[in-house]
Amino acid sequence: MTFRREHRFLRSNGRPNFSTKKREEESELEKVIRRDVVTVAKTTPIKVCAQKMARSGYRRMPVTVEQRRLVGIVTATDIVNYLGGGEYYAIVQKRHKDNIFSALREPVSSIMTREVVKAYYEETIEDVVSKMIKFNVGGMPVIFEDEIVGIVTERDLLRAISNQIPDLLVRDVMTRNVVTASIDETLLDLAKRIVERGVRRLPVLSQNKVVGVVSSMDIVKYIASSEPFRHMVLGLVKEVMNARVADVASPSAITITPESRLSDAYRLMIERDVGMLVVSRSNELKGLITERDILLACFSR
Repeated sequence: MTFRREHRFLRSNGRPNFSTKKREEESELEKVIRRDVVTVAKTTPIKVCAQKMARSGYRRMPVTVEQRRLVGIVTATDIVNYLGGGEYYAIVQKRHKDNIFSALREPVSSIMTREVVKAYYEETIEDVVSKMIKFNVGGMPVIFEDEIVGIVTERDLLRAISNQIPDLLVRDVMTRNVVTASIDETLLDLAKRIVERGVRRLPVLSQNKVVGVVSSMDIVKYIASSEPFRHMVLGLVKEVMNARVADVASPSAITITPESRLSDAYRLMIERDVGMLVVSRSNELKGLITERDILLACFSR
């Protein structure tokens, strides 16, 4: 399996020719690419990047220069890392003395990933899924001739091959070792767990019962809103991150039983527009199932 192929259909200016149906069909990715890519510049403040994520619902922002030339990518987890979850918080402490207003003016270039995992327009769906698995990413910019022409996510790929979902049960592919959050813990504690454990969505527990779901995007949306600044006294990042998980989490979890069919889990995800289901029986947490779990099942047969 290769991750890069020679260009097969270029215009005279070196760009892909999408003008005929025949040529569109020559790339498997054409049917799954999202063209409405939201990008940021290297100088875009982190606050503005968070606001763009909140408005668009996209948790990854390609960073571009000139005519859509990709130079990096910023994710919701990067922002969570910066606000106290990981090593990026050192920038806040050293450069901004923990001041939230100053910290949110920091350009995204300080926290972006420069070695971007990307898909090339000429690659196959199988190539792209293999990259997602290998590099543990849920989406990638799609590149043609060094310019970004779209983005592709696990959800996009799964839609394209949904007729290939194997006849398995949820329990056959679900994640059993679940990382959870407590409804009363702080966003700072949650941020650290997200970064340390490499997760982005967690069931929220209260007295060992699932009462909701929280994600890295929930923290970003909170930061992008005016709510954190209403009762601030000292203007410190730690004040913002001392909010409780209950303040940002979704108040309900969409559940499914371990004995449900995998195809039913996928249909429920589509109906409810979510990328994860909580697997439970009698309100007892048994595991999680995500779009990636189903995608892996499709390619593991």
